[in-house]
Amino acid sequence: MQPWLVQPRKGSLRGATESIFIWCSQLVDPDYTRNVAELRLQKCLRKDIQRAASAFKRMGHLKEYNIYWDDNPHYHPELYRFFLGPTVNLWKDHLVKLTIKVPPVFINSLARILLPKLENLCFTFSTGNLPSADIENAHDGFIIFVNNTKPTLRSLSFTSTKSSEHLDMSFAFLRLGLFPNLCVISVSIPYDGGHLSNPIDFVEFLLRNGALLCELNLFTNLLPLRKEAKQYNIEWVQHILDAIRPPLPRLRRLSVALRPIHHPLDTIIKFLDVHPEVTSLKLLDRCLTAQELSSILTADSRLGQNLGLLHIKVDTLVPDMLVSIARMCPELETLQLECQRLLVYRPGVMPRNANGTAFEVSTFSFHLSNAIFAYSHPSLSGLFAFGNPPSIILWKTGSCRPSHLASPTPAR
Repeated sequence: MQPWLVQPRKGSLRGATESIFIWCSQLVDPDYTRNVAELRLQKCLRKDIQRAASAFKRMGHLKEYNIYWDDNPHYHPELYRFFLGPTVNLWKDHLVKLTIKVPPVFINSLARILLPKLENLCFTFSTGNLPSADIENAHDGFIIFVNNTKPTLRSLSFTSTKSSEHLDMSFAFLRLGLFPNLCVISVSIPYDGGHLSNPIDFVEFLLRNGALLCELNLFTNLLPLRKEAKQYNIEWVQHILDAIRPPLPRLRRLSVALRPIHHPLDTIIKFLDVHPEVTSLKLLDRCLTAQELSSILTADSRLGQNLGLLHIKVDTLVPDMLVSIARMCPELETLQLECQRLLVYRPGVMPRNANGTAFEVSTFSFHLSNAIFAYSHPSLSGLFAFGNPPSIILWKTGSCRPSHLASPTPAR
C-alpha cells in the first residue's frame, strides 16, 4: 500500500454572483481562497479514508501487509496515520508478515500495537536529514513494537536508504532483546558502513539470537548523501563475519556482499571453514576469478558437497569454470550466475586438458556446458532456467530484472 497525493476536483466555472462573493470574502479574509482549497482537500481525504476503511473491513483475515513511502517530502499525514496505526491494528490477530517504510514521524504510533502472530518483519529506515538524536527519539516506539513481537518473530530485516544522512542503526541493535524463534536476520546498508558505526553491536544482537538462526544476509546498497566528511567502517562486513564466535550451529543459508571490492577473501573463507553445513551461498557485488571461487568453495571439503544453491558474479564466464563448479559442488541444484561476457567453445564439443585429452566430467557437467553453448550470443541478457536439475540462472551484468525464456534442448 502506497499512500497517494490527493488532487481535489476543481470547482465549476464561477458565475458572476459567486465571483463577487469570493471577491468580497477576500477583502475580509485574504486567505479565504487558500482556506477553501484546504477544506476541499480535507473533504477528499476523509472520503478516501472512509472508502479504504470500508474496503479493509471486508478483508478481515489479511495475513500480509506492506506500506510504502517513496521518500517524497510532499505527502498527506492523514493517510499515513490511517494506513499505519489503525490499519495494522485492524488485522492484529491475523498478520504474519509486515513490511514498513514510512516517514519517521509516524513510527512511534506502532508502540501501542501488539501482533500476536507476526513472523516476518521488514523495516526500512528512511530518515532524510534528521539529526541522530531525533532519529533515536522518532524510533523509540518502534523498538518497543519490535521487542513485543519476540514470542513469534522468525524473520527480521532492516534496510537503510541512501538519503539517510545521519542514521546509525547501532542504537536499534543495542536495544533489541532476545527473540527465541528468530531464524532469519537480514541487514542492507550503504557499502561504506556509515549506517552501522559499531558492527559489534549487530554481532552481539546476532549471537543473542543465534541458537536457531538458519539464514544470515548482509547486503549493501548505494552510498548515502552525506554532507560532512567522516571516517566510515568500510570493512563492516569483515568485522561482522570475523566476530561471530562461536559459529552459528544451524546456519544453512548465507548471502554476503564481498565488500570492499578488492579486499582479501580470507574472512569469508575462514567463516565458511567453520560453517561447512551451508546449503545456499550467495556471494554478491564482486566479480570472482576462477581461483578465488575455488578458494572459497574448498574452504572446507564438506562445503561443496552440501551446496544446493550457489549465486556468484564473474567478469567472463567460460565453460571450464562451469565444469570446475560442477566438480566441487556435485549436489548443486541451482546455479545463479551474473557475468559481463561469455567465452564459449564450439557447441557440443567437450573441453579438453592441455594434453588434448577430454575432461572426465559427469553428465551433470556436460549439460551445464551445453546449456551455455546454446546461449552464447554476446547480447545475452536474460534468465535461462533448464528443466533438468541443476538449473542455470544467468544474468548479464547491469540487467535490472531477468526475463524467463523457454528451456532449451542441450546441444548434441
